[in-house]
Amino acid sequence: FNLVNAYENENALKEAYESAKEIYRINDEKFQVGAVGEYELAQARANLESMALQYNEAKLNKENYLKALKILTSNDLN
Repeated sequence: FNLVNAYENENALKEAYESAKEIYRINDEKFQVGAVGEYELAQARANLESMALQYNEAKLNKENYLKALKILTSNDLN
């Protein structure tokens, strides 16, 4: 795992999160008019929450990787 992987992982999960947001929005609109039931809306919400957690974790992993790299680089300079 390296910095490139960290960025790629974050970008992929950001896209998945954005997609989950759109799916939830569509299902919410359908729910409002009775086109989908509570179960479908709950599934879309659970997927959205899961994607949000995974995306946030990927962002934190990238930030931690960058911090570690900065520490290692500064130690190499000393």
